[in-house]
Amino acid sequence: MRYERGSATSLRDAYYTCICDRLLASKREGGLLAGANFWAWGGEAHPAHTFWQAGDVYCGDPAQEPQGLYSVFDDDTTVGLIRRTARELK
Repeated sequence: MRYERGSATSLRDAYYTCICDRLLASKREGGLLAGANFWAWGGEAHPAHTFWQAGDVYCGDPAQEPQGLYSVFDDDTTVGLIRRTARELK
């Protein structure tokens, strides 16, 4: 499995689409869902090692897990889904 920047995000995007669609439907229907959060924001980080080492840039994943495992990087397609949903929830 690949975790580094540029890895495919199609499965994560499908999951986020499901969650985002539920949030938007809840808003339209006056439901209880008001928002969601994700783990973890990798942003502009470029992990240097599979597991975090002293001196590495922290990208949001726990040090004992592969860096990038849960990260949403700023150039992932997932960011577009999050932005679209945030705009529509306003």
